[in-house]
Amino acid sequence: MVTPSSPPPDPSLLPGVATTSDRPSLLPPAAEVTGPLLEVTDLCTYFYTEAGEVRAVDGVSFELRRGRTLAVLGESGCGKSVIAYCILRLIEPPGKIVSGSIRLYATRGEPPLELLDSSERADALYDVRGGRAAFIFQEEADALSPVHTIGAQISEAIRLHQKVSRRGAAERALEMLERVGISEPELCLRQYPHELSSGMRQRALIALALVSEPELLIADEPTAALDVTTQAQVLSLLKRLQAESRIGILLITHDVGVVAQMADDVLVMYLGKVVERAPARALLKKPRHPYTMGLLASLPSLSPLGKRLPSMPGAAPAASEIPPGCPFHPRCAHAELGRCNIGAPPVLERVVPASSQPLPGAGDGERVSILPGPPAPGEHAVACWRAREIALERILSLRPAESNGVRSEPWSSESDVPISAERQRAIDREPTRRMGSYAPLPGSQRGEHTPFVEDPTEAAWFEADTSLRPDAVPGDRGSGPPPGKDPA
Repeated sequence: MVTPSSPPPDPSLLPGVATTSDRPSLLPPAAEVTGPLLEVTDLCTYFYTEAGEVRAVDGVSFELRRGRTLAVLGESGCGKSVIAYCILRLIEPPGKIVSGSIRLYATRGEPPLELLDSSERADALYDVRGGRAAFIFQEEADALSPVHTIGAQISEAIRLHQKVSRRGAAERALEMLERVGISEPELCLRQYPHELSSGMRQRALIALALVSEPELLIADEPTAALDVTTQAQVLSLLKRLQAESRIGILLITHDVGVVAQMADDVLVMYLGKVVERAPARALLKKPRHPYTMGLLASLPSLSPLGKRLPSMPGAAPAASEIPPGCPFHPRCAHAELGRCNIGAPPVLERVVPASSQPLPGAGDGERVSILPGPPAPGEHAVACWRAREIALERILSLRPAESNGVRSEPWSSESDVPISAERQRAIDREPTRRMGSYAPLPGSQRGEHTPFVEDPTEAAWFEADTSLRPDAVPGDRGSGPPPGKDPA
C-alpha cells in the first residue's frame, strides 16, 4: 500500500502495462506545471422549458491553473453542476450552450483545445472525457454500473484510453485501488457497487476517475453523502493525489468548510452568475458580497454563545423568475431601493487592496476602492453596486457605538474615507472561517461577540492593542489598558 510520503509506483514496471515510450505520461514534472489548464470565458447555458427560458449559467468566466484547486461555491440551483457538465459537453436537451468559450490547454506547449468547437462525436472530445479530464459525479451509487464489478469498470476505462492488455488493465486497476486507500483491493475488484459502503464506493469512483492520469479533475459534491469522518478522509486523499500528480481540480460544493480545507481560489455563484471571485484566503477573511458574508456568517462556531445562528432570509427564486437588478437584492440586508432592484445586474469589478491607494496628506490613512473594469485572473472581484459602502460600514462597525456618547467621524459613500493602519490590521486579522483551531480572546465573556484568530499567539496582539477593542476611545493607540480596567 502506498503511503503519503512514498512516491507512487511506476506503472511501467507492472506486467502487461505499456511502457513510457508506448504510453507517455500526460503530466510533466512539477517544475513544468505552472501555466493555465482550463479557461472558461463568458459561458452561457440556457434551458428552454414550458415555463420559459431558464438561464442556468449566464456569462461565467474563470481560469484554473495546473496544480491548483478552484472551488465553485453556492446554494443548490445556482448553476454549479451545469458548468461542470458544459466543460465535458454533457448538456442534453432542453439545455443548450448558447455562447462562450471553453479552452483546455495542453501540457507541453501545444495549442489549446476549444471544446465548444468540437462536435459531439469528435475523437478529440472522446480523448478528453475520461482521458485528459475526469469527472467524479455527485452520487457515487448512480455513477457506477450496478451489473458490473468494480474491477471490470476500472479496467474498461483503462483500455479505452491506453494500449494495455486485459491482464495489464487488471494490474493497473489493482494499483489504483491500493493508491486510494482501499484495504482489500483484490476483493474490491470482484465486488459489485452495492456490496461496498458509501465511502468505499466514493474511493472506487476516485480510482476510476484518476486511472487514466487526467490533467483536470472535476469533482461535483464529492463528499455530499458522506459522514464527517469519511468526508475528511476523501478530502485528504484528493489533496494527496493532487500533490503527487499536479492535477487541476474544479471542486463544486455548497460546504464552506470544504472550501476552506481544499480550495486555492473560489467562485461564488448565485442564480447562474458569479457574484464574487477571489483567492480562498482573501475571500474567507474579507468577503465583499453580502451573499458571501451571509454564507460565512451562517457557519456554526464557538462564539457568540447563547445566540441564534445567523441565517439569510427567504430562499433563492426559481431560475426562470430572476428579479431585475441585482438577483440577490430581495434577500439582501444592504439592498437600496431604486438602485439595487432596477436595471441590469451588476458586473464583476476589481477590489483594490487598501494599501495600494493612499490618500494624499492622510498620513497612515488608507481607503477601500472598488474599481471598474474586467478583473484579471487571481484578483479579488465582486459584483455588487454597494460593495464599497458595505466595506466601509464593516470598518466603522469596529468603532465605538453612538450609545457610548462618542460618535465616529461622519462618512459619505461618495468620498474617500481615511482608514487608520490599526483599523486595517484589525480587518486583516478578522477570523478565517476554515476547518482548524479557533482561539478566543483572553477574558471573553459567555455570550459576547469576540474575534477569533487562526493562531492562538495572535490573541495577545488583540488584547494588547486597546485601540481595537469595542470600549476604546478615538485617538487611543494602545498606550494603556481599556477604560475601567485594572492595569494589572
